[in-house]
Amino acid sequence: MKKVIRMLIRQITAYPVSSIFIIIGFVISLTLISFGTTSIIEMAEKLSAKLNYEPQNAIKIRVSLHKDIEEKDVLSLFGGISENTGVIFNNIYSFIDKLEDRGMIAIEGEYYSKDIVRRYPLLKGRYYTRSELNNGDNVVLIGKELEKYSEEKGKEKIIMIQNIEYKVIGIIGEREKKSILDYKVVMPITSIPEVHKDRIKYSKELDFTIHSNYGDTYKDYKIIRQNINMFDATSSIEENIIENDVDIVTSILSRPSMQVSLSVLVYIFSIINCINLTSYWINKRRYEIGVRKAFGQTNFDIIYLLFKEMLIISVFSYILSLIIQLFLKLFFTEIIGMQIEISVTHFLTSAFFVLLSSVLTVIIPALKSIKMQPVDAMKV
Repeated sequence: MKKVIRMLIRQITAYPVSSIFIIIGFVISLTLISFGTTSIIEMAEKLSAKLNYEPQNAIKIRVSLHKDIEEKDVLSLFGGISENTGVIFNNIYSFIDKLEDRGMIAIEGEYYSKDIVRRYPLLKGRYYTRSELNNGDNVVLIGKELEKYSEEKGKEKIIMIQNIEYKVIGIIGEREKKSILDYKVVMPITSIPEVHKDRIKYSKELDFTIHSNYGDTYKDYKIIRQNINMFDATSSIEENIIENDVDIVTSILSRPSMQVSLSVLVYIFSIINCINLTSYWINKRRYEIGVRKAFGQTNFDIIYLLFKEMLIISVFSYILSLIIQLFLKLFFTEIIGMQIEISVTHFLTSAFFVLLSSVLTVIIPALKSIKMQPVDAMKV
């Protein structure tokens, strides 16, 4: 290890300008390869998740009433809508009792007039039933990252939400990878904590989204609007059709071939940059190479030396790149609030690119070194 460090210091000391340019070039390249390519893939996954898990053909509806409203009155407003249309109540936030440090968690309170639609993939358990929705049973589906905050009680698993005991009937999420479902909480609208039912009752305001995977929901909106006007003719209603505008972008970025193409493109630009810098570095060492040949070193000896030195610079640049990536992760996560994950897979991928980059960036400059002769040392 000390020998490697000494070699690195000797290189930088002997050729400070070119070595620093090489290191900066490698750091930028490796950061682009690891961080940039990862971002492309994660963007595709997030866009795909947005398309898969967000309500389709959705209309957001806000209602302000003048008349008092009870829970049974709320459900009656959805009478007559299509059996394939679901309702999600918005702006419901509660504390999970063992997770106070994370703040409030959004709860999706769902309602279906007939069959319950399983919108999210189940890792364990089941979805709630029509009977549980009708009865307002305290049942809940939680994201896989919330499972550790639940506890066993007899043969059941429970979780405390807003000081209320809920039976965990299912774990949702994607197997072996993180997703937007990991901290999601889903329950029947009839099961939401009483504090939220009281808020609806006393504020006389409703905020919900209707959606369907089977077609347009505007006819259902007209039915709901009619029901609201029948219940309270003085009410005000606002609707907002939610456009699913990520379809085209998602269809492009979610293709594995497109992800590979973008990754390769980033890598090619990085390698071209490093080859140019390495060629400059070799050219600056014409005198040294000429002297080495004059003392009997073969082309193979010189190429091996160049590769070894380039590998040391690559590894040093790789370490700097990882440090920069960790700082970027901290910056995006803590300051901007955008989650960026850097896994062991990304580290190993970068390590592979370090070795490959060292080989590729030495090949072309090494051909130049072969042509150099001892007499070149006299010309410098």
